Amino acid sequence: MSLSALDLFTIGVGPSSSHTVGPMRAACHFVRGLEAAGLAPRVARLRCDLYGSLAATGKGHGTDGAVILGFLGEEPETVDVDGIPACLENVRLRKLLRTPWGREVVFDEKQDIDFKRLKPLPLHPNGMHFIALDAGDLPVFEQVYYSLGGGFIATEAEMNQPQSNGIVLPHPFANAVDLMRQCEFHARSASRLPLANESAVRPEAETRARLDSMWLAMQACV
Repeated sequence: MSLSALDLFTIGVGPSSSHTVGPMRAACHFVRGLEAAGLAPRVARLRCDLYGSLAATGKGHGTDGAVILGFLGEEPETVDVDGIPACLENVRLRKLLRTPWGREVVFDEKQDIDFKRLKPLPLHPNGMHFIALDAGDLPVFEQVYYSLGGGFIATEAEMNQPQSNGIVLPHPFANAVDLMRQCEFHARSASRLPLANESAVRPEAETRARLDSMWLAMQACV
């Protein structure tokens, strides 16, 4: 599998890529999947079980808040960081979640986010089990996700059967020595050659725009 610069460098929220960014992405992916599968009208409640490291240090890393934001359809790259405290307070006070499809569902954080500190899942220390329930508290759909570090996530099925993204790069390299050899052979700089690889994934203008947005986000943080 080839990794893009936009996989390695992304806009996120702190304090942890594995314990905050990953869980938010996973929770958002789960609810978006419910909507895409046509299951949204049946959903009356959402819950999440956190396992292993996510359960052990999740409170300190904001994993619980990240899951709530993901259930709301928020993503690390676009969430209003300044508005997060008020958003979470609203959910916790009202005990309701407004889903991405516009419907409010019951959500009691003390019941619906369970920290299973002494029970890790088998495939990775950072495990999450999401469950959507109907009005009779019966499961509509459930999915296990893992937060792999750096904001990367994978479902249980993806962990068991990893697949290539199918992208063929014009100038693949595995390390800095490979990179410099290719730069010399193709008479390209160490910035232009990776940019050519990125252009096999998406238009160059999009790559540049997204890198610029990351630079602006860093400057805003400073």
